[in-house]
Amino acid sequence: MSSHEDDGPSPLTRIAQLESFVEQLRMAPRQRKCVLPDPDKFNGTVQRWDTWLLSIKAKLLVDGKALSGPIAQFYYVYFNIEPGPQAMDYNTLLDQLALAYDNPNKIQEAEDKLLACKQGTNALHIYVSRFERLLHAARCQTWPDANKIIAFRNSLNSTIRTRLNGQLTLPITYTEYVHVTQQLGRSSGSSGPSGPSHGFPRPSAPPQNRPRTSTGPPPGDPMDLSAVERAQQLEQLQHANELGAIELIDAHEADQTQLLEDRYPTLQHAPHSTLDQREA
Repeated sequence: MSSHEDDGPSPLTRIAQLESFVEQLRMAPRQRKCVLPDPDKFNGTVQRWDTWLLSIKAKLLVDGKALSGPIAQFYYVYFNIEPGPQAMDYNTLLDQLALAYDNPNKIQEAEDKLLACKQGTNALHIYVSRFERLLHAARCQTWPDANKIIAFRNSLNSTIRTRLNGQLTLPITYTEYVHVTQQLGRSSGSSGPSGPSHGFPRPSAPPQNRPRTSTGPPPGDPMDLSAVERAQQLEQLQHANELGAIELIDAHEADQTQLLEDRYPTLQHAPHSTLDQREA
């Protein structure tokens, strides 16, 4: 009995195992075989490009599933290139992508937008931010300061340009010029974020004791021109009020004198008669 037990599984058990194995083979997906032959490797010449491209596309279209997915397809294309083209570095790839997706006219277009940029009714800080962004996009940071100042100034609205025209001296560097312009914009309340307010000083001496010639802001002082104008207008108004008051007093005295002469006609001859009496 021991010899029969060592013989292994019974024939029926073996038959059942074989049937199960055959069923597994039948249910397993069959991997497709490639139909088209492998194309010749691309050698990097222009003459071979069109032919190789058609061959590799046809191979991927027909036998793509047999190559087991996108990763295998990528390596299949890569290994169908000879060592010369395979040795291309990342700079070559970036150059090819730039040719496909980059805009070669973007600098010129940004330069056109920079020259067409206008402040209009926008706040000064909005205009300055947009101008600086276009200046960077147009690669104009290397422009001379005079050119950048001209482009910046010509795009300002008339109010800010008038204030700049009233300054005795202006900076010749672009950065300082923009800084002075921002100070003038803050003083007029047109720069957006609130800045320090600049009022005009109250005259400390009577207008008749002060010279009529107004003095402008000292060189380099970004004082608001409108403040000086308002001070001059206030001075002129006070002077006119004083003249009007003097004329009013003179008119009042004249009216009183005429009223007395009308009531007492003899008063107008009294000084002459008194003088005659003294001379006599």
